[in-house]
Amino acid sequence: MPVIVFASSKGGAGKTTACVILAAELARQGKDKGIDISLIDADEAARTINLIRRQEKALQRKISYSVLFTRTNPALIPRTLKAIMGDFKKVGIDIFRCSLTDREAFRAVRSFGGTVNDLSPQEVSGIEKAVINAKEYAEEVKRKLKDSIEEVRRSANG
Repeated sequence: MPVIVFASSKGGAGKTTACVILAAELARQGKDKGIDISLIDADEAARTINLIRRQEKALQRKISYSVLFTRTNPALIPRTLKAIMGDFKKVGIDIFRCSLTDREAFRAVRSFGGTVNDLSPQEVSGIEKAVINAKEYAEEVKRKLKDSIEEVRRSANG
């Protein structure tokens, strides 16, 4: 079973929102296919990447993971974020191409439940962009999971 971990030592970075948006979108997409989604938000993330790498050594196997950045402005990538992304890439940390942008629609999903597709444009602004962002995010997660599963199969077949 694939496991997706959301980690940041900073509170308010968007971890829970990212979890809820992904789980809701994957559940919506898998509803007619009988696909179940489990969401566990433990919010203990200070040293997650180091923990994953220690586990890889202990288990003598690769554990796939990726970093999702949340942003407040979809149009701007601050210099500090660019530097952090560059540092991550240098040491081989996989980064999502998309980011999850702070949106009123995502906050509404966290507060009231459902998915961004269930929200009313009369009550919440920016639903269209939130739907696109959630779908882009879920599609990239599914692509990463598929690639990870294929990699495991290739290594098992030698």
